[in-house]
Amino acid sequence: MKRMRKGFAVVLALALTCTMSFALVLSAEAKDQSSLMEEGRKHIIVKFKDNVSIQAMGSMHKKEGSKMLSRNDRLRYDVVEVHGQSVEDAIADYEKRADVEYAEPRIVYHTMWTPDDPYYASDQYGPQNMSAEGAWDITRGNSDVVVAVVDTGVQDDHQDLSQQVSQGYDFVDDDRNAYDEQGHGTHVAGTIAATTNNGKGVAGVAPDVSIMAVRVLDSNGSGYNDWVASGIEYAASNGADVINLSLGGSRSSQVVKDAVEFAWAQGAVVIAAAGNSNTSSPSYPAYYEESIAVAAVDSGDRKASFSNYGDWVDIAAPGVDIISTQLGGGYVKYSGTSMAAPHTAGAAALLASSGMNHTEIRAALENNADHIPGTGTSWQNGRVNILAALDGDGDDGGGEEDDPYEPNDSLADAYGPINSDQKYKSYIYDGSDEDYYKLKTSRSGTITVKLRSLPADYDLYLYDADGNMLDRSWNGGTSRETISYNGGAGTYYVKVVGWNGASSKTDTYRLKAIFNQ
Repeated sequence: MKRMRKGFAVVLALALTCTMSFALVLSAEAKDQSSLMEEGRKHIIVKFKDNVSIQAMGSMHKKEGSKMLSRNDRLRYDVVEVHGQSVEDAIADYEKRADVEYAEPRIVYHTMWTPDDPYYASDQYGPQNMSAEGAWDITRGNSDVVVAVVDTGVQDDHQDLSQQVSQGYDFVDDDRNAYDEQGHGTHVAGTIAATTNNGKGVAGVAPDVSIMAVRVLDSNGSGYNDWVASGIEYAASNGADVINLSLGGSRSSQVVKDAVEFAWAQGAVVIAAAGNSNTSSPSYPAYYEESIAVAAVDSGDRKASFSNYGDWVDIAAPGVDIISTQLGGGYVKYSGTSMAAPHTAGAAALLASSGMNHTEIRAALENNADHIPGTGTSWQNGRVNILAALDGDGDDGGGEEDDPYEPNDSLADAYGPINSDQKYKSYIYDGSDEDYYKLKTSRSGTITVKLRSLPADYDLYLYDADGNMLDRSWNGGTSRETISYNGGAGTYYVKVVGWNGASSKTDTYRLKAIFNQ
């Protein structure tokens, strides 16, 4: 049973709940993952188009014979219980309606940790390996910077966290008391911001920032995708600069993807654990474009045996035998990409405290990471180096000799064929540099090309096999560039170029194309 702290009355909790823009009609009893999955088989998530009224939503559910369980007004989705038909048939019926953008199943996400034998210790290799000690000479964070721990909740009266944590919201029990009932979120929060120099326990990576506790996983470490989506949206809407997601699953969820995109659009950095299955298969929400996917390494910068890996993983951080705050008091060691993500979130918080925005934070982390073994294969960038990210003096190099796609300065030298849905990171070195990529489509359909993390004003072009321009994107400044083109099967070329001589020898751009390969 969740602990009710003094001054927190049940009547007040109910009154506050009524002021929220959503209402979860769910049991407050903890359920294990199998129970959540069984119950979730009766539920679907329905996302409505922006112009649909509340009355029309309710009327639609009535016609379908469905019962609404919860609603998120900002992301415009309902969770409904299906009656008289299968979930699959209900999804198909809803998606036939013109007012519905999509419908999807309710799926279970879970924590991403690998528990070790609990014991107290004083060795924290993570901050040292990430050069945090040098970074602390520049900044130890700012209390105005908020890191949302979207997790099992946080114990806000732990001796090493009591000055940093504020309660956000509990989407499991539908109240404002996101107190931890499981321990995972408390451990994550300690890695990010445990009090330092207080003669107690451990040191957080960003000890002077604030933690917002958002509970989306129950006492067994499991929770629905709509809980996770609402938690992300809540954090972003309530001022979180960084959102830590030490959770996930092997199935994609459009509603969680929408929430991650919303958070990025609000200016939040989204950090997500890459997963603990020792596979290159995607894990969600880490796989989404706006997330920074984090793999785990040990004290010797070796890939953790359990960590997921691949070209979709952005960066690595310490995640083996990590000591941090324990639920109920004291300290304990755990391993997992769940432990690597908060190391990165703490680093992002220090960068936010120095005045960087979310785009600059992502670029600084990725472009200044240490090139440890596995860089370029197990993860795109290296292991987090906070000091280098703060002062821009990483070992990335930024020379043309470090670019695996050069020479690709013309159609004839275009790099490729590139793979669909794979990220490519490269440089525009000077005003004369142009980067060409080749792709081949197997059948007609939409070709979507995205240019992200721009250090300067770069433009994007799409050409056919003969070099004729088909489309372009010129948004100006460091705004993202996107092309969507309906074409037939064949060969196409993508060009990235700086406008009016725009370039950077130290910071990369990221390119991804999605097409029928």
